[in-house]
Amino acid sequence: MRRLRLLMRLRRRAVSCSCISGCSIGSRERIEIVHRSGAAGFTIGTAALEGDYLADSPELENQLRSILRDVAEVNDHLSPHGATNLVETFAGLANAWAPQSAGHINDKSVRLVKFEGQHIWHYHKSDDVLFLVHKGRMLLKFRDRDEILNQGEFIIVPYGVEHCPVALDGVCEAVMIGPEGDN
Repeated sequence: MRRLRLLMRLRRRAVSCSCISGCSIGSRERIEIVHRSGAAGFTIGTAALEGDYLADSPELENQLRSILRDVAEVNDHLSPHGATNLVETFAGLANAWAPQSAGHINDKSVRLVKFEGQHIWHYHKSDDVLFLVHKGRMLLKFRDRDEILNQGEFIIVPYGVEHCPVALDGVCEAVMIGPEGDN
């Protein structure tokens, strides 16, 4: 392992262009060393073919799957997120008008909310908000008009625009995307 680190350091000093490393890559630790060296890539060679890579089993498919997973993890290319089932998540929401955070996209919050009856007139100071109706129907009152949203429809309310959401026909379930904590 010490020789590999030294070789990579010497390569970095001697060559300024992108290189592919051909050294023996038999573990995640060696992938990390090659990654830190700035190499554009590496070859696996016999490590995978002979079942020497640290994996669940020596079969080639498992060896390659483990290598790809480790490369993705070293490069920070793995997603920590799984699927969210909207039907199950909405079923767990007890209170109307109490948005529940379901995740974040950059600086925006994805929230799930049940509407029942009429909310208050309000506006958002600095960010647009998207309302996507998952179940039911929603009336969105604006000062100049009313918009009815059916299941599967969405509308974007620009920041600064006064609006008043109203659930039609009982409870309405909606996905909201907007600033964190801004109802």
